[in-house]
Amino acid sequence: MAMKPTTIIFLAFSVLLEIPIAMIYLARFAPYRINRWVNIAAVAVTFLFVLGGRTLIPLIFFLQVWGNWNVIYRMACLEMEN
Repeated sequence: MAMKPTTIIFLAFSVLLEIPIAMIYLARFAPYRINRWVNIAAVAVTFLFVLGGRTLIPLIFFLQVWGNWNVIYRMACLEMEN
């Protein structure tokens, strides 16, 4: 049985989607101790939100792309040093 979308559900999901965006600004302007604990909480909430979608395929795809980019970037930096 599918759930009917309501205004409250849309509001809740939009707030959950704003958490990672808000963390970008918080990481820039918050003190270290506050930033560290809020980031840990934000990761937990966002992970549960993704896990609640019952599919990890988008998350796995993102991690794969990010991992590949990270390797390429590091290799380019090492080559520039030499």
